[in-house]
Amino acid sequence: MEYTIPDIMDDGRPFVLKQKAEAIEDDKYSLYRLPYVYTLRKDDVLLKDETRYRVLVYRKGEDFGDFYRDDSTGNVSERVNVDSLLKQTVFNRVDIYNPDFFRLSQINTNAEEITQVFTYAKKVSNSDCDSVLLYYNRQNVGISYSLSKTLDTNNQYKLYKVDVICPGYYSEKYRLTVPGRIISLELKKNNDIKPADEIYFLGYIRRLNSGNK
Repeated sequence: MEYTIPDIMDDGRPFVLKQKAEAIEDDKYSLYRLPYVYTLRKDDVLLKDETRYRVLVYRKGEDFGDFYRDDSTGNVSERVNVDSLLKQTVFNRVDIYNPDFFRLSQINTNAEEITQVFTYAKKVSNSDCDSVLLYYNRQNVGISYSLSKTLDTNNQYKLYKVDVICPGYYSEKYRLTVPGRIISLELKKNNDIKPADEIYFLGYIRRLNSGNK
């Protein structure tokens, strides 16, 4: 899942948060790679500024899994509650649909795609976004993860992308014109598994087979 969130910082400068969470699964096991920014400074000198990953691996249906706080495969894992961790890190930003705020205004359909356009029923301030575009695709049915369980269709289509359209406006607080923004969330399917991820799977399976649950 990828999400891009443009925002305005406290000093009025534009800022764009662009983040990606990777989920890998087979019939029995799931693995999440959760990105974070690692920085290292010494005497006010920036030595490192890089993206690293936390890793969660677990067996489907199990309440607990193995959590690695960084992507060093030599790191010791800890047992965590799967639902709690995912809600804190990934799915706290997801289910975007609230029928009290949205009204369906347009729908386009073909054999492979459905696109729905929703408008906000009520805007409280000029900084509020004014429309949401939802993209469904028949090819994404194989993805078990959901951007909105409410909106996922039952006719072999999958909600895979959301664009929230926010028009530009003038900010009295910062005394500047804030440009138009698009807040995006997208599910992307990739069948490649990194060798490092296989190590996590194998380590988890070895621990299960040894009887350490």
